Order: sequence, then structure tokens, then C-alpha cells
Amino acid sequence: MYRNASQELLVGQVAVLGAVSAWLIIATIASAPVASTHSIIGAIIGFSVFMKGWKGIHWEMIVEIVVSWLVSPVLSGLTSIILYMIVDFTVLRRKEPLKCGFRVLPIFYFFVIAFLTFTVTFQGSELLGLNHIPPWLVISISIICGLISSIIVQFVVKPRLIKWIINRENPSINLSVVGDSNMNKTPATSTSKSSYHTQPKFEKSARGVAKWFFPAKERHEDAETIRMFSALQVFTACFGAFAYGANDISHVISSLAVLMSIYHEMNVDQKEQTAFYLYIYGSLAIAVGLWCLGHKVIKTIGKKMTLLDPCSGFTIEFGMALTVLLASKAGIPVSTTQCIVGSVAGVGLVKSGEGLNWKTLLYTVISWVVTLPASGILAAGIMFILNYFFL
Repeated sequence: MYRNASQELLVGQVAVLGAVSAWLIIATIASAPVASTHSIIGAIIGFSVFMKGWKGIHWEMIVEIVVSWLVSPVLSGLTSIILYMIVDFTVLRRKEPLKCGFRVLPIFYFFVIAFLTFTVTFQGSELLGLNHIPPWLVISISIICGLISSIIVQFVVKPRLIKWIINRENPSINLSVVGDSNMNKTPATSTSKSSYHTQPKFEKSARGVAKWFFPAKERHEDAETIRMFSALQVFTACFGAFAYGANDISHVISSLAVLMSIYHEMNVDQKEQTAFYLYIYGSLAIAVGLWCLGHKVIKTIGKKMTLLDPCSGFTIEFGMALTVLLASKAGIPVSTTQCIVGSVAGVGLVKSGEGLNWKTLLYTVISWVVTLPASGILAAGIMFILNYFFL
């Protein structure tokens, strides 16, 4: 459509970038966790409608994108719920949760590292030469990296983590409680208090099974066990940031990549690979935005929607990353914001303690609905001004 109108497309990308930037700043100041993906799609629609009318929109693609927006938070939420229930049954509701937590920690690391390696190497970047690695080699590399990480965690990280928790909480703890048989000369006292008694016992009825299966809301989780997950959450936070980079940065710099391609080549074909410096620029710009204004959205998702701890944070971040990275591999433009909110809402529904703040969730959903038309109107307005002066 713009093959013979490269100048229009170039100016249009300026309008898109201006509209997206303006709306995201407005929403962030309002502490609304809106999606940059929504804003970019809305801005592109607004610019295209202004220049070419409604006939310039490929509606079948828009419908596919909107469906992915509806499905992605549900899938991410379900994934995080499943992960949380696995952690709950294997660790949190056990009579010795801290000991059980240290027992399964290397296994958790194995899956996190293996999946991360798989997503990087399977159909990976052409720029790094990873797109020609055969599937069998990708799987082998992923398993090997997962095993190496679990061995390091078992013999290097875990002993140091045990000492850190014990020195922080109670130096008189019997270290055999958490699995260190070489350091059990201290008095046999443990701060690993069991919360098992607050979890209802199994009963042969639909209601009884449900009450036994899901975590009891009044249950108080063991503090040392929750703190143990902080070491794992640090890594899954990096994993989530990687997923964000794999998905959202590509969307954010897409208009800039088009603009630079047209500027250098004066055509809209964009046959060349996106310049590496654009990825660096996009990454640094997002990091600066996080430092300056990110605390507002972090507070909305991490405190107002539901109260998170390292354990629930681990399952939320891992579930979000799984959904986003698999969608990125499939070429589906899902929103990381929607996925993380879906995961937070899902885990908030089932975890013990305070539940989900429905008012904050409703506020978030409304901000999602408003984002697309607001970005479109801003892009059309900016395009009107640019069209008057430059075209």
C-alpha cells in the first residue's frame, strides 16, 4: 500500500512513535499497567486510517491480534496457577517446607535454565548464527545446560543459601533440618515452622476435595521457606526481563526500524536485517524508562493487585516468561503486560493470604480497552499536523 509512498510511511512512523510515547507516559503517570503492544497497534491503525481510510486496514490480522490479547493473559494465568500448585504441593504445605524446598530447588533451576536455553537456541537469531542449529542439538544443549546449573545449585549455591537463611533468622537452628548433615552440632531447634495444620485434610466430597486441593487462605507460609525462593526469583526476574526483551523491544523499535530503513534505502521493502544498534538503543531506552517511572506500575501490579512474595513471584515470572517466549517463537504479538497481569491475577486467586484486589484488576482492564483508541486518536492527530507541514 505504501510501496510508492515511502515518504508518507516515513512520516507516519514519526506519528506512531509520538503517539505511543505520549500515551505510555500518560498511562504510567496514572500508574496504569498498559501494554506497549496495544499502543503500537492502535497508533498504526490511527495513522493508516488517516492516510488511507478504513480500507487500508487488514482486519483479519487485527482480529487475530485481538484474539491473542484475550487468550494470552488467560494462558499465562493458568500456567502460573499450575506452577504455583506444584510448588504448593511439593513445598509449601509439607510438614518440613524448608527442607522440601531445598530438595527441589535444583530441579526448579534445571527447568528454568533448560527452557531459557531452548528459547535462545531454537530458531534463534540470524545475527548470532543460531537459526541453523538442528532441533536434536538444541534439545541436547538445553538439557546439558539445565543439568550443569542444577549441579552448581546443589553443591555451590545451596550450602551458601542455607547459611544465609540461618544466619539471618536463627543461628541456633539445627542445619540437618535443611539437609546439611555436616553441620548438625547445634541445638535441635528449627525456625522452619510448619503451616501444615492449617491446610484442610482430604474429604471425599466435591467441596472437601476443593478445600484440600487449593491453599487455605488463612494459612501462614513459613518465612524461611519463602525467603529461600528469593534466590530463585532473582533469576526468574532476569528470565522475565529476557522474555520482555524478546517480545516488547522488537515491537517498540519496529517503527524506528522502518523509519531508518526508508531513510537509508528510500523504499519500504525492508529486506535487510534490523541494525544491531537499534536493539541496543531500544534496550537502553526501556531501562531508563524503568528507572525513572517504572516504580508506579510496579506498585500497581506487585502491591495493589495482590500482595506478592518471592514464592508467588517465582511462579508468576516463570509462567509469564513461558507464555511470552512461546508466543514470540510462534510470531504472535502478545503483550507482556497482559501476561504478567494474567499471572498475578491467577496466582492471587489461589494463593494463601490476601486475595485479588478486583478493583485494581478492573482499573487495569479498562486501561487496556482505552489504550488502542487513545493511541489511534493521538497518532491521527500527530499525522494531521505532520501532513500539513511536511507532505
